[in-house]
Amino acid sequence: MDFYSYSSPGAKADELRNEQAFRDYAECGFNAIFLTAKNGYNGEGWEGSNSKKCFELANTVGIEKVILDDYRIIDLVRNVELIGADCKFSSLEELEEFVKNCMSDYAHEKSLFGLRICDEPNLPQLKQCGLVYRAV
Repeated sequence: MDFYSYSSPGAKADELRNEQAFRDYAECGFNAIFLTAKNGYNGEGWEGSNSKKCFELANTVGIEKVILDDYRIIDLVRNVELIGADCKFSSLEELEEFVKNCMSDYAHEKSLFGLRICDEPNLPQLKQCGLVYRAV
């Protein structure tokens, strides 16, 4: 069973983004880390990102699963319609290419366990959630 907190315990704070904090998470039983807030990713460049640092820390202490917030992908679900005339994308293929490009920075990470698609989805967002999920 996977055990993680909704928002990585303390991993939002700069001073707790270190090996000892991540070791503490692992020692208390966390086997997954959910990267959100300051540790989510927004395409700012993978090499210097908080996300990459957290992936490395998790790997160092033996946490093998990381769930990532990619805000560029989360933002897609906020649109009323994603595909069609006057929409962000003209085709499903265009949406899929956008998602593929977003994920290209971190898709190679061996501990990538998943992405959050939407926070607290509601009925009008379900169609977009499905489209984005399929693209991922």
